[in-house]
Amino acid sequence: MRRFFICASLCLFFLYWGTTFLYVAPKNSVFTPFFEENSAFRYFIGQNWSLFAPPPKDNKKLYYTFYRKNSTETRTFEVLESLLKLKISNAPFNSSESVRDFILSNSASNVIWWSENYFKVEHEKSDEHFSEEEALTQKTEFIESAYHFQMLKSYAVLVAKEHNISLDDYDFSFRLAKIDIPDYEDRKKLMDEEYVFEEHPVFESEKFSLEP
Repeated sequence: MRRFFICASLCLFFLYWGTTFLYVAPKNSVFTPFFEENSAFRYFIGQNWSLFAPPPKDNKKLYYTFYRKNSTETRTFEVLESLLKLKISNAPFNSSESVRDFILSNSASNVIWWSENYFKVEHEKSDEHFSEEEALTQKTEFIESAYHFQMLKSYAVLVAKEHNISLDDYDFSFRLAKIDIPDYEDRKKLMDEEYVFEEHPVFESEKFSLEP
């Protein structure tokens, strides 16, 4: 009898944790056939935590636009994708590109997060009410004073030098955008050459001078 209870307990243990693994795992080709079982597990023993980090929902874009002084000429460069390609092509000797990618990506993520959540955070911290213009001014000042914004601003000098742009003859601005990544169920869109990935603008800076 004792052996029976031990075997039953072990079966229940592995059954529970096996089902839990399928429940919290990101959607994939292994997960999909167990959709009905997963729905039953969700109904009877739902969890509110996740074993894995959530998959990314969007790709970030960082554009630098350079404006020639006393002219209508402009030049725009997207830097995150080109940096990623450079990082891949130089692997495994890509420590420099990896560091730049890490710093830029984290700085861009931080500026995007505050652009989208500043008012929510401030509302929870304070009951003060400001006009729309005052609130936007405070948001802009807060973001521009942050280290991550200053990092993106400073990086413009390096972008200019890489594209032979004179620091004395141009001003610049930068902007951030997001492109949604299709869910796993819609992954075939990634292979569809005619599918248009919509870009959502998130933040755009004012013009700054490139001069030291």
